[in-house]
Amino acid sequence: MKYIPLKPSLALAFVTSLFILSSSPCMAQKVQAEGGLAVTQSAVDTPEPQQLRSSRDNETFTYNSEEQPYLRMVGEPDGSTLELRDHSDENKTLLTTLSDHTVVRDPKDGFHYYAVLSDDGSELVPTSQRASSPPPVGLARFINVDPSKLRHECGGFCDQSAEKHALVTSEKSISVIGEIPQEQSSFALNPNAVNPTAPHVGLVIIVGFPDDPNVPGDQSYIPRVEGVSGGTSESFMDKLCNHVGFNTNENTGSIYDYYKYQSNGLFEFTNVIAPAVMLDQPWSYYENISGLGNTSSQILKDAVDKLAASGYTIPANVTRDPGGRIRSLSVLYAGNRNMLNPHATSLSAAYDYGATGDKFSRYMISFFFARPGETQPTTAGSGISTMVHEMGHLLFLWPDLYDTDFSSKGLGDWCLMAYGISKEKDPASLNPQFRIDNGWATVTDVGVNDYLTASLPSTGGVVYRINNPFGRDDSFLVENIGDENPYNDGLPDKGIAIWHVDPSQNNNNTENEDGNVNTNHYYISLVQADNEFNLEKNDNQGDSDDLFDLSKPFFNASTTPSSRFWFSTLSESAPIIEILGNAGPNISVRFGQPPYELWVTVNGLSGGDASQSADVDVDGLSNLLEFAIGTNPNVSDYSSLGWAGAPNDATPGNPVVHESPSGNFTFRFMRRKDHGSAGSVSYAWRFSSNLTDWESSADTPSWLTTPTVLADDPSGDYELVEVISPSVLGEFENALFFQIEITPVP
Repeated sequence: MKYIPLKPSLALAFVTSLFILSSSPCMAQKVQAEGGLAVTQSAVDTPEPQQLRSSRDNETFTYNSEEQPYLRMVGEPDGSTLELRDHSDENKTLLTTLSDHTVVRDPKDGFHYYAVLSDDGSELVPTSQRASSPPPVGLARFINVDPSKLRHECGGFCDQSAEKHALVTSEKSISVIGEIPQEQSSFALNPNAVNPTAPHVGLVIIVGFPDDPNVPGDQSYIPRVEGVSGGTSESFMDKLCNHVGFNTNENTGSIYDYYKYQSNGLFEFTNVIAPAVMLDQPWSYYENISGLGNTSSQILKDAVDKLAASGYTIPANVTRDPGGRIRSLSVLYAGNRNMLNPHATSLSAAYDYGATGDKFSRYMISFFFARPGETQPTTAGSGISTMVHEMGHLLFLWPDLYDTDFSSKGLGDWCLMAYGISKEKDPASLNPQFRIDNGWATVTDVGVNDYLTASLPSTGGVVYRINNPFGRDDSFLVENIGDENPYNDGLPDKGIAIWHVDPSQNNNNTENEDGNVNTNHYYISLVQADNEFNLEKNDNQGDSDDLFDLSKPFFNASTTPSSRFWFSTLSESAPIIEILGNAGPNISVRFGQPPYELWVTVNGLSGGDASQSADVDVDGLSNLLEFAIGTNPNVSDYSSLGWAGAPNDATPGNPVVHESPSGNFTFRFMRRKDHGSAGSVSYAWRFSSNLTDWESSADTPSWLTTPTVLADDPSGDYELVEVISPSVLGEFENALFFQIEITPVP
């Protein structure tokens, strides 16, 4: 076996980007004399930016369960009223005076009193001082129960987010379901969630309270719905839950439509609407039950008992879990959130539906129709947002992604599971991580050092993901938020959204206000392009500078905000992202550095030394050729490539001619594995008998010229390839010379 290398003294002529080798020693001397190694470069074009599109604003309501504290007028038994602040959400019930002192209603006389914690810290108990008088001296403000000490009917923290993450599986509400073992390894595979790609049928029970002023005087039925001719609340609720294209009073589709769209057509969720139930007990009876979960569970049991007593049979198509329980029950009351905060949870033990054999355990409860201040429930107040949020808890165990201690905004308006229900008839889309978990997104994984340009549609469900390569679990998700997704209409900005996801976190309660990667942070963060951290600082729920576009096109380790992964070091690589267009149906995004630029960075080249034609080490090889064959641009080295025969021990160097024992010649050279891709180079080869007339590989029989990959280099970036010399050329001349042409790819 014999190698005939190019001679180190070969001259350079910048005529065309090529190496020339000869299979004949005497011809090699001719190549040397005639300047047989040459190179040229060409410019790289960049794509044109795309155009801006605008969005519309929607009506904003102020009554859903995720809003900040609002003023609430509460009646007392003596006819007087109290003006209180309602800080409640689905995780807690908390009323305070205007001075921020916590109050509770005493079930003994029905009056509100200043509250303190019980001895074991599990509940709020009334003092002897009524809330209508000044507070006791020294009473602390914002007294509330530690959620971990709550004791109530649901068997745990009355929020579906108790099961939000499979890493948190010690909650009692998990074991209640009893479908699968408690310990799980993946939130995405949480077996207590419903199958996200199979049809699912829930059950809706509408309830009313006889002392609700919205109920007609005969108290014989839930109020009829205004604006629907002859329609009862059941018929309207069927439309709101199930009808395709539901748009009554400007709703953006039905509940069915929402989940069908978010799932890219994979999840069909319908609901059977049971006959409406007028409860025997007034609202004041339930209002005096201590504990949010205890209140809702008693309403559930009373409604179920009365429905069963009426003889109603739950249809067979309603989805049951493996234990025979109705998997998804929604209890909707005719009223508003002043009565009971919407939430989702499960009973501590399954509850029988009469003697039918059906049982209930997991449920959500929410209001419908009325808004605060309305004297009559109407369809004008009927929206899907709060319901689809609570159903997200009920169906898939998604956690709340607002900050449940209200010290920050979490994901604000940018996600259904945060404040994305602020517009009650126009819910926001889901964050991309939840869609990925459910198999509802098309995901393209991009390596930190990969280089590609992609066009991202704004229809939703197309996500590019960059995983942390350094042994941690966080990742960046990139998607286009635009008008082609109807559930983006109410959002404060349009463009490229970049999300930072860390599944080791359980919630969005720990805010990171300055971008320090070495501190605590949300489970799912929206990287705000303006670097203001308004969501984390509790300034707003999102604004028009949060997303990336041509005015804020770059996201990398040097930008603010930075693209560094959580708890990364300065020496570790960070994603490089460039936005190439403004808001629109498709936005082009470039990931990573072009291979040549990355090679320049790795080798410490800058200024003129970084150009493709530069020869920093004065070894006769330009940067472009050094890049193409894998040699070091900073070290003058005329060595030929080497190979000891192993699959990954090829050593970059100058191309060589290989002569077999039988006298046949092949030509070997190092080639980049990303050859032909944007930002890299392409390789072509030609043959000649005289250095004047050349026949390209396209004209030579492919079995003679298709390269054979022999081995990789240790870095994995290059491969050793071999091309067989044809016996004769087109004019029956001997193929004595081999030419490799190197061309930059834009």
